[in-house]
Amino acid sequence: MQNKYEVASFKDVFCHPFYWQVFRWIEHPPKLVVDCGSHCSHFAILADICFNSKFGTTDTKYILIEPNPYLIPVIHKNVKQTGIANRVEIKQALLGKNSGDGELWINHNNFLATGLQPNHDSKSSRIPYLNLLDIIGNETIDLMKIDIEGGEFEFINENISLFKKVNLILWSCIKQLHTNISSYLHL
Repeated sequence: MQNKYEVASFKDVFCHPFYWQVFRWIEHPPKLVVDCGSHCSHFAILADICFNSKFGTTDTKYILIEPNPYLIPVIHKNVKQTGIANRVEIKQALLGKNSGDGELWINHNNFLATGLQPNHDSKSSRIPYLNLLDIIGNETIDLMKIDIEGGEFEFINENISLFKKVNLILWSCIKQLHTNISSYLHL
């Protein structure tokens, strides 16, 4: 880890009980894991450690989606150093709409403050949207982690058919988003 933001991302994933739930909920070695909002790839690394520990081995394929172009080299470095690079496909894109592009507000001083809304010291960057269903094809997603900084509602709303192919979702969302989605899903 090369800076305090990579350390903070690592701490968020490896030290927070939210992400450790994967160990309890996964009952069989997964074939496909999709990490929406991969950041530094720490979730995929944690998941692979959990799968190896629980099942003794893993040949899980990972699709890591991260819109911030400045984090793509970090992801490549991390998956290579942890030995999972040959099972990882990295996509630099936004999720939500299935075509076109959108604005990502990148804070170059703190990538953890990057998101879909402008904030102090962030600069706008146009990023293409990815149609995840085109990438998945007929495969089933055994585990999907979603943490896309406020884009969750649009992603779900635009991709209902995709979610019929997902066995388990770990979803991190902000309180306001949770209220909107609960209302939308009638929860």
